[in-house]
Amino acid sequence: MKSSGYKDAYIRKTDKTHQIQVGAFSSQKNAEKLVKELKEQGHTDAWITN
Repeated sequence: MKSSGYKDAYIRKTDKTHQIQVGAFSSQKNAEKLVKELKEQGHTDAWITN
């Protein structure tokens, strides 16, 4: 993700999964905008967490 221009990307590895956090937002609207952008790029399993 960092190579795609998302400088605030963090990877968390567990025994069964790799999770990537892209950004931190104070606005739900901004988070939704990024999820839409990621899905348009083919990352269909992107979602927002709290």
